[in-house]
Amino acid sequence: MQKRKLKNFFKCLEAFRFENNFTTCLQLIKDTPFAKEKAKEFLQMPEAFKFENNFTTCLQLIKDTPFAKEKAKEFLQMPEAFRFENNITTCLQLIKDTPFAKEKAKEFLQMPEAEKRFPIYSTCINVLGEDASDIAKAILSSPYGERNQRVVYRALQIAANVPHLDNQANNIFKQINKNYHIDKKMEYHFYLQVMKVPLFRLTDWQNEVNKLLNNYKAIHRNLFYSLTFSHMDRPELLREACLYYIGNWKNEFERPKSIGDT
Repeated sequence: MQKRKLKNFFKCLEAFRFENNFTTCLQLIKDTPFAKEKAKEFLQMPEAFKFENNFTTCLQLIKDTPFAKEKAKEFLQMPEAFRFENNITTCLQLIKDTPFAKEKAKEFLQMPEAEKRFPIYSTCINVLGEDASDIAKAILSSPYGERNQRVVYRALQIAANVPHLDNQANNIFKQINKNYHIDKKMEYHFYLQVMKVPLFRLTDWQNEVNKLLNNYKAIHRNLFYSLTFSHMDRPELLREACLYYIGNWKNEFERPKSIGDT
């Protein structure tokens, strides 16, 4: 019954104009051939990109298809593409491993005041990866707090693979760590994100990891969850803690979850 009603909605000639309805209905039936067909149908419309929620939802729905990648590339070639923030971040991510995406990312980063548009700026750095090491160095060399946290996070991700950025990255991490231990509520979420980055060459980051793992029974489990990301290539370092959590599984459900718990 519900799926029939959803399909009936798409029979409306201008269903796409009701963006919240359109995207919600597509998400509800996203795994069906019908939904993918409607997504493709929408993306073929003239100026579909002007309906940003619809455009990004449809691209994500069929993101693994050559058609979606071609539509992403078509959009990025448009002179006005950078006016549509959600579209450009989605399109760049969709084809991020291509030379074309890297070219467009560089093009955006050269625009005046590019950094003020944080979502696009951050995505472009992510697309460029190590090719953005000079930009990452400038970000990490800035006084902490001067740059948007999302941008700092992207720069640290690059630094994880670029040894010549170790000094700048370690100095930034020192400040993040210091601020977190002064005011855990203020820096908590950013600290969690930074602990997901495998910064094993940084002395201060490694010392912080050691402190957490030496105290694995007591630390907040969100902190340990972050370490599962940074240790994906070194899982043996988490073995003792993992075995403890599994053995203690019943109490894990009852454990208090206060932010200040470290």
